[in-house]
Amino acid sequence: HGTPARNAKCIEDEGFLGSELTTFTANGCGSGEVIFVTTDIDEARQYGEAVYEIRNVKLHRLAGAQTTTEGYVTLDDLTGNGNWERIE
Repeated sequence: HGTPARNAKCIEDEGFLGSELTTFTANGCGSGEVIFVTTDIDEARQYGEAVYEIRNVKLHRLAGAQTTTEGYVTLDDLTGNGNWERIE
């Protein structure tokens, strides 16, 4: 997960908050908030200078994604089962 430094401060202070489900993400994962992720660190860097490694969660693919590296994880999964670490 790549994000600008100003957002990284919020993640460090409050944890991930997630984004609302959309037609791209509402493909059977349930309801609630999601965090957009990529499995490609170079792609994550394009979203901001702060990069997080997210582990122990189920990766859902984006409907109509241009690459197989794009996806999302649910906030419920991340806060219940996952963990994250800022790696850049």
